[in-house]
Amino acid sequence: MEQHDDFARLARLESSVEKLLAGYNALKRQKEALEARLADREAEIQRLRQTIDGMQDEKKTVHQRVSGLLSSIERWEEEQAGEEAQDEAVAGEAGGRSDGPQLSMMALDG
Repeated sequence: MEQHDDFARLARLESSVEKLLAGYNALKRQKEALEARLADREAEIQRLRQTIDGMQDEKKTVHQRVSGLLSSIERWEEEQAGEEAQDEAVAGEAGGRSDGPQLSMMALDG
């Protein structure tokens, strides 16, 4: 009977070892799958970072161009204001005289 118990224990030991090895192999495959997913995610993160860098460069370029346009508009507005001031000064020096047709007061009295 002792030998039968030894064989039973040996069979349980073999079963346990087989289960452990099967579990180990399953965990090893799972680890490899997770490492592959991690590598894919890291590659995706790298691509996204490159996209972000490109977008930031594009944003910077657009910002510079818009700033340049705004500066051009501001200079144009200043030039227009300067020309209007000159026109008003010239009109003031002429004594309010204009080159267009005028009605005289005498024509209205008459």
